[in-house]
Amino acid sequence: MLKGCLSRHWKEVQEEYYSWLDRCNTGRRWTELLIVKLVEVAWDMWDHRNHSQHAPDNPRRQKALTALDQAVLEELQRGRGILPEPLWHHLDTSEEDLQARQEGYKKSWLRTIEAGRRYAIARTEGQDPINIGYESEREALRKWILTGCY
Repeated sequence: MLKGCLSRHWKEVQEEYYSWLDRCNTGRRWTELLIVKLVEVAWDMWDHRNHSQHAPDNPRRQKALTALDQAVLEELQRGRGILPEPLWHHLDTSEEDLQARQEGYKKSWLRTIEAGRRYAIARTEGQDPINIGYESEREALRKWILTGCY
C-alpha cells in the first residue's frame, strides 16, 4: 500500500471527496497531514519500544544485569591467578565499589579481565596470544562460509 510513499491517486480521490462535500479543503493538504501522521505513528511505535526495551524494570534487562553482576563478582573472586601483571590493578577494588559502578563500566571491566585471562592461557599453552581474541569471529565466519548463515 505505502512502501515508502503515497500514491498520487490518494490526493486526487480526496480532492474529489472534498468537492463532493462542497468543502474548501484540498487533497494536497490532506496528503501532507497524512504523511505527518504516519511519521508520528512510526515515531511513537519506536519510542514505545525503546522505552520498554531500556526500562529499568524490564525483566530481560534485570536478568542480564544480574548475570553481569554475577560474572563480575566471580572474576573478582578468582583473583589475580594467571592474569598478566599490567591488569592486576583492575582487581584492587572492593566488591561494593565495583557493584556500584555503571553497567557500561562493568561490561568493559569484565571484557578486559576475560581478555587478559585468555591471553595468559594462550601464552602458557604456547599459542600466539595475538590471535586468541578472534576465535569467535573466526568461527562465525567459518560457519557463514560453509552454510551461508550465521
